[in-house]
Amino acid sequence: MNKRILIVDDEEIMRSFLFDLLQDEGYDVEQCDSGEAAIERTEKRDYDLIISDIKMQGKDGYDVLKAVRTIKPDIKVLLMTGYALDEEGTEIVAKGANGFILKPFDINSIRQIAQKLLG
Repeated sequence: MNKRILIVDDEEIMRSFLFDLLQDEGYDVEQCDSGEAAIERTEKRDYDLIISDIKMQGKDGYDVLKAVRTIKPDIKVLLMTGYALDEEGTEIVAKGANGFILKPFDINSIRQIAQKLLG
């Protein structure tokens, strides 16, 4: 069975880019445009990896991470940000994320990280 990934970003361009890239890599990919929708989906479906932007209206990436750790703690979570500084990167991992990636990122980086997190 293919590994299932949920992409969470309020920017449609970023969602579409990641969706196409990861689907081409053979993953079963879904997407949603808000933290609220991501939390709702996580309650109903199983995912192997959630890739979420941090900065979003309403529930942000940290809210998604916190909810996922409560609902289904085994799901891997990768947070994306265009704003991270070194301290924030440490904070992201300390809050329970499996990693983070700075936007903009190159295609090979996201491929390698997905491969590493999904085995």
